[in-house]
Amino acid sequence: MTFACDVLVVLSPRSVASDWVRRELNAALMRELREQSVLVVPVLIEDCEIPALLKDTLYIDLRRNFEEGFFRLLDSLRRHRDDIAR
Repeated sequence: MTFACDVLVVLSPRSVASDWVRRELNAALMRELREQSVLVVPVLIEDCEIPALLKDTLYIDLRRNFEEGFFRLLDSLRRHRDDIAR
């Protein structure tokens, strides 16, 4: 049985500056590379510098329209879950 693991990385000035968040992000990205069942999803909640490791990653933007961003996040997670189930 395969389990999907989705990791949400909340991006804000405080989280981007946090050593702990940086370590967690690095661990999640390493798992994403090793296992196809892991999906790292950046979620932007405040204006901030996007970490270099996530520059080329599509992110969910909740800054201006929370509801629209939330539904995009939900769709992304559903698609990933469906891909893993195949």
